[in-house]
Amino acid sequence: MTLGLRFLNPETVRRLGRLQVTARGLVEGFLAGLHASPYLGASVEFAGHRSYAPGDEPRRIDWKVYGKRDRYFVKQYREETNFIAYLLVDGSASMTFRSRQTGKLEYACMLAEALSYLVLRQNDAACCGVFDCEAIAISPVGQGLSFLDQLSEILAHIEPVAGTDIARSLRQIGEYMPRRGMAVVISDFLDSAGVVDALKLLKLAGHEVVALQVLDPQELAFDISGPTRFDGLETPFSALIEPHRIRRAYLEVLHQHLHALRIGLGRAGIEYRLVGTTQPIAEMLRAYLAVRHKRRRTAP
Repeated sequence: MTLGLRFLNPETVRRLGRLQVTARGLVEGFLAGLHASPYLGASVEFAGHRSYAPGDEPRRIDWKVYGKRDRYFVKQYREETNFIAYLLVDGSASMTFRSRQTGKLEYACMLAEALSYLVLRQNDAACCGVFDCEAIAISPVGQGLSFLDQLSEILAHIEPVAGTDIARSLRQIGEYMPRRGMAVVISDFLDSAGVVDALKLLKLAGHEVVALQVLDPQELAFDISGPTRFDGLETPFSALIEPHRIRRAYLEVLHQHLHALRIGLGRAGIEYRLVGTTQPIAEMLRAYLAVRHKRRRTAP
């Protein structure tokens, strides 16, 4: 079976290795995250079979069924799906900015696809949503690596438009999130109005919320040389500017914004991480998930 990946190349998938995504709290009455041994224990109930997909562990293959049908199937158990990961991607026009080969939107889609792959591979469930001024697309909740194609299809057909209203769009998306789970919101979060309050809405609905802020290296450094024309991606602004004349003021405003966002989300109990588009996806997730795993082990 071929994985339905649109944004990750085989080398990146290989580098993802055996990374695991775990949630930290109680989600719909079950301890969220991976079972150390999903086949053991009286509480585990056999639910049926599904076709084997690349990434499934060979030990899960039902060899009796293989002997009868000459095809690989893996056993499924009702408690294998302990949480849903909702991958919510900002599809607004500001996400199309790029100074390097990979733009913010493409990187956000790569992140969403990689996290979906890891979650589905470990037999948890995933859902993908896209927003700008409103919720513009959301998939059903699905399980199994065969579901990757449907999630990636949504990401591949994002058509960015001007304007972002995170509060409005997340309220709409929240109506389509049937169970509490882990909501990963991927955005540049440059629209500061109501961002923290918008993410609090998901938190108040019982979801564990993770905010991944994706920014371009030039947005972080602003080390542009020579006269440059700046055109607004979401406004009609256009001007020829000497970047070095405004760099100090720009960086001061940016750092104030990032500090306020980080502090506000921290006080709300929302996990936050700033990501640059030049960071290799696998290495970024490896470092990030290691920190999550450590926090989960040390949490009271």
